[in-house]
Amino acid sequence: MILSKIRTEIFEKHFQPSHVEQIKAAMRKILSGGQKSGGEKLYRQQLAKIELQIEKAVERMTEVPPDMIKHVAGRIRKLEDDRDAVRSRLAESDKTPAKRIEAVDERIQAAIGWLESLETLVETEYDPVKVNSMLHKFVDRVDFHMDRQQWGDSGTRYKCEVTGGVIYFRTEALPFGISGVCEELEPSPKRS
Repeated sequence: MILSKIRTEIFEKHFQPSHVEQIKAAMRKILSGGQKSGGEKLYRQQLAKIELQIEKAVERMTEVPPDMIKHVAGRIRKLEDDRDAVRSRLAESDKTPAKRIEAVDERIQAAIGWLESLETLVETEYDPVKVNSMLHKFVDRVDFHMDRQQWGDSGTRYKCEVTGGVIYFRTEALPFGISGVCEELEPSPKRS
């Protein structure tokens, strides 16, 4: 069910040959203008703000009671992760337009290759190792909506039925302009 929904949502809606060429042309047009990303200044401001927060949190380590040190340390680790993420976005914004165009083409080709292999995998018997590897590359998580009903007379047993859900894609794995969230999943027909 999940594989066929991914194939429908992404491959059939966004990766027809005309769509792929439109995506590539639009990204080349945007990036070949030689414009720096407007986010560069914002990224530098965010980076400075996060580094100041890290500095203050490290100073607070000496002031907090011993039982709170683990919370402050956790906050510092989160801030460091945020700082690393902003640094990588800043480095990406510093790339020359040619490198950005090349990166866009690589992302589009990787997504198309993944989806073509998904297409062949969906039509055959599923090899669990291959399916797991493939889904791990592009799917961040899947949220299921469940209908829970009491089952039996004991009151402690329940029967759960999937009624729908949402697929969240890893947006860094998809080309620009494609949403990272799949439309609401529909429940599959009931089995007898």
